Amino acid sequence: MKQSPLFTLNWNDALKGLIMAVGTPALFIIQQAIANGQFIFNWKQIGMAALAGGVAYLIKNFLTPADPTKVVTQDASGKVTETQIKTDSVDVNVKPVK
Repeated sequence: MKQSPLFTLNWNDALKGLIMAVGTPALFIIQQAIANGQFIFNWKQIGMAALAGGVAYLIKNFLTPADPTKVVTQDASGKVTETQIKTDSVDVNVKPVK
């Protein structure tokens, strides 16, 4: 599945955010019902949990780059280094950028 670029959101992100907004409070309510031994709906609490879950997911997608395996850093001296991380192993390849 194609990811949206860094600092952008697409319709797929919005759909998944909606799913998170519905799923988060549902699981939260079920967990509280089991812990308290009663099943009471607090719609304000459900709405706040839904909003928090959906917004958190959208923020996470907004700040996640499409290629999270490539990291470019710059140290205090100004030297720029590109790091390629392989997700199928623990190998890390670091090379200076010219």
